[in-house]
Amino acid sequence: MPLWLPKTRLYVGLQRWGMENAAAAIEARATERGSSPREETVAERADRFARAAKLKQKQEEFQSSHIGVNAALQAYEDFSLATEGHVKPIAAAGIKIEVRRSQQYRILTGLYPCNAVCSFRPFYTNVLKDTYLYVDVYKGFPELPGFHPSPNKASKLKSLRYAYRLLRTDHHAWVGIDEKGREFMPQQLAEHVLRTYMDIAEHTKAN
Repeated sequence: MPLWLPKTRLYVGLQRWGMENAAAAIEARATERGSSPREETVAERADRFARAAKLKQKQEEFQSSHIGVNAALQAYEDFSLATEGHVKPIAAAGIKIEVRRSQQYRILTGLYPCNAVCSFRPFYTNVLKDTYLYVDVYKGFPELPGFHPSPNKASKLKSLRYAYRLLRTDHHAWVGIDEKGREFMPQQLAEHVLRTYMDIAEHTKAN
């Protein structure tokens, strides 16, 4: 816990109390620590506006560049390696998950009757817009090139999308489109996907 956060106070959630009350609480703690909060000047606001506009322009350029696409492809490879790297530690707990590669797909199997399929494939070498890393969890095995599907048609239990974006200057990451914009580095996303797969498999009946 940071030193400025009192240990004898009640902590309240942002969703319940709102941004203004949260800001007031932060201001009170800062004042207690000797700070002098004040309203920003017009010049400071203009400077912040300019920084935001510059970042927005960089974000748009990143989404329409070879640099952006190459960074996203590397991040997908890092995600894939991180997912594969968790297989052995998971096996030590007695849970066998296999991660297979096929073209753009990363296929997670082993937790019957569920399978998870991750895929990321940009349509162009210089466009990231509307391109997502898809994570789909199925009951059964879906139709994929080079694989035999389940005898009974697989049903999709969950579908998630992640966009690769420039978030701050020189910092890009996966952003959960269906998870309120939550940010993930490749290692974090690998852990999140594996947890999601295990959570769903744990509560899915075989029949």
